[in-house]
Amino acid sequence: MLKDKSSASLQAAAVIKAEYKKRKGRALDISEGSLSVEILGHVYPDRIGNAIKKLPLPGFIEDAIDKILKRTEVIDCGESSKDSNRFLWDFLYNTASNLILV
Repeated sequence: MLKDKSSASLQAAAVIKAEYKKRKGRALDISEGSLSVEILGHVYPDRIGNAIKKLPLPGFIEDAIDKILKRTEVIDCGESSKDSNRFLWDFLYNTASNLILV
């Protein structure tokens, strides 16, 4: 879905929010913009990290990449009351979405 346009993450966010409302009976209190940037914040570093791991690397770099991959393998979005970094995704969407969602 994100192969051609990072802005496709907005569509993914809309689908996720609709499915959440259907299953939980209430709206997910995350804007589509914030959720779309968080999706990208997990997908792209994960792709890059996995590509780098194919190279011969010193152990300490491989360990650092493994830590990054551990944090990006699951897109663990949460509302502000439960997600301590929701402010980061909100901030990135509000200040840099024109650079991120192309």
